[in-house]
Amino acid sequence: MPAYLPQVLLILEIGSVVLVLTYLYFAVKQNAVACIFGLAASVFSALFFYRQMYFGSMGLNVVYGLQAILGYYQWKWQDPDRKPAFRMPLHRHLLLILG
Repeated sequence: MPAYLPQVLLILEIGSVVLVLTYLYFAVKQNAVACIFGLAASVFSALFFYRQMYFGSMGLNVVYGLQAILGYYQWKWQDPDRKPAFRMPLHRHLLLILG
């Protein structure tokens, strides 16, 4: 293991936490910039988990990054007054989840 690796991992871990806290701040303020900080936090975390060889956690953070991109797109370019439409009754949805 290279001598500089522990410092890099520490920077990635601290950076990820700072970016997540920044994401939460902007999400509470309902600002679309939150998705950018969420994406950056996911990238930092994915790199951290890759270097630690935790490939499941790395993959999960890649999915979070993709969700951040989709969230930013929906937040910025879709009609903000649009309400979600649920086409399936709640009881059927619960049966599908549980079954």
